[in-house]
Amino acid sequence: MGVTRSAVPVETVQVGAYSSIDEREEAVAQNPEEWRELWERHAPDDPIPAVDFSRHQVAAVFAGRLYGGEARVQLAILSEPSSPNLIKINYAVIEPPRDPKRPLSASIVSAPFAIVALPKYLRIRFQSDNERRGFPYDNPNAPPVQSVRATEPLLGERVLFD
Repeated sequence: MGVTRSAVPVETVQVGAYSSIDEREEAVAQNPEEWRELWERHAPDDPIPAVDFSRHQVAAVFAGRLYGGEARVQLAILSEPSSPNLIKINYAVIEPPRDPKRPLSASIVSAPFAIVALPKYLRIRFQSDNERRGFPYDNPNAPPVQSVRATEPLLGERVLFD
């Protein structure tokens, strides 16, 4: 079974503006031990969400510490028609609009993130779309996680698990 004919099934685990992970990071947890280690770095005081690792793996994007307003991470999970078991997670860090008349406030700190569960059989590539034009979700009202089919080749991907 591939993912070329329909959107990739995605379950949102958690999306938010505040993580304990201060540096930009892309991560995949494929078993409970990796998930526990990732979660303890991300939200050590919160209970860990349940994930069925017999069927799923977890993919996460952490934007790192950002100053000047509450930013967020948007994901576009793309199936690849030419490789049915490969998905591309395109992500963008969406920062609040800047007012040129007001100075940037260093007192407003965020560390946005998005964590999703995906089918275990998939291979994952991450692509930051802040450096790339044509990100599918330039709309600030778009949902934080969406699954769509790839319509064009992506450049500069980093394969996390091959």
